[in-house]
Amino acid sequence: MSHDAADILRELGKDRRLIVRSVDPLNVETPLESLEGAITPLSLFFIRNNDNIPRIATDSWTLTIDGLVERPLTITYAELRRLPAISYVAVLQCSGNSRARFAAQGPEPEGIQWGNGAIGNAEWVGVPVRTLLERAGVRPGALQAECIGGDADRTTRGVEVTKLMDDAILAYAMNGEPLPVIHGGPVRLIVPGWGGINSIKWIVGMRLIPHESASKYNQQKYVIEDAAGNRLGKVREIAVNSVISNIRTEQRLSAGPVVVRGYAWAPSGIARVEISTDGGDSWHAARLMADLGPRSWRQWEWIWEATPGTHVLA
Repeated sequence: MSHDAADILRELGKDRRLIVRSVDPLNVETPLESLEGAITPLSLFFIRNNDNIPRIATDSWTLTIDGLVERPLTITYAELRRLPAISYVAVLQCSGNSRARFAAQGPEPEGIQWGNGAIGNAEWVGVPVRTLLERAGVRPGALQAECIGGDADRTTRGVEVTKLMDDAILAYAMNGEPLPVIHGGPVRLIVPGWGGINSIKWIVGMRLIPHESASKYNQQKYVIEDAAGNRLGKVREIAVNSVISNIRTEQRLSAGPVVVRGYAWAPSGIARVEISTDGGDSWHAARLMADLGPRSWRQWEWIWEATPGTHVLA
């Protein structure tokens, strides 16, 4: 780690084990082997930025909702905090998580070369977006809300109104603390089960529109293409996924009992995790750890009676 990176982590109160992928803008990855439970501590939570980090005081923050609504409104931080709030535990994952693994199969893809740690699991507290959209009165034909960040570039992402009405929140607390500015404070959008780009940080606006947003974060970025460049779809829901967190590729282990641990996540919860040590010819059920709800990832473990030789774990 460079001296500058170490200084940045120290100033932010972050764990020195974090992996700094870029400094300007700041992007930092969590080494999953450093995690001990289902909740990712703030000190170990990954950081994803497309731009520099703004500083917005709580007493100057406002959110404006306009566009296809009956009653455009602007709400202050104090007003937001007076509204009924909910909490849930939810995974937040950059849609480029594990991107570096593509390089083993072909050309290195563009973007930050994340390992498996552009992901975290936190308890979020905030006001349901539905509360404010109902107050504003959504007009017929509203397809997306252009959610606008308070960063210098005014990062904008069109998010489907139906999803926002379902379970999105305007979060102002994370793991029992006021939402840190590095993670989008004073208020950020949380859209559980969808890629992190939808959970706009430092949110200051929601403009309802009757079509898909023309933002580059809808039309040029976060678009799924095949090898020939043909568009196959857009990034929305996260994929079902699992990772072994405590054993590294090509690691040498002693024969005998070995504890294999990891995490599994999906848009609507995990029912079962199975482990293979022979490349997929046979599978064994892992023990699922604490269930923190359908939006959370699930920690798991399995005791492997390792035998001498080479094994492929999956």
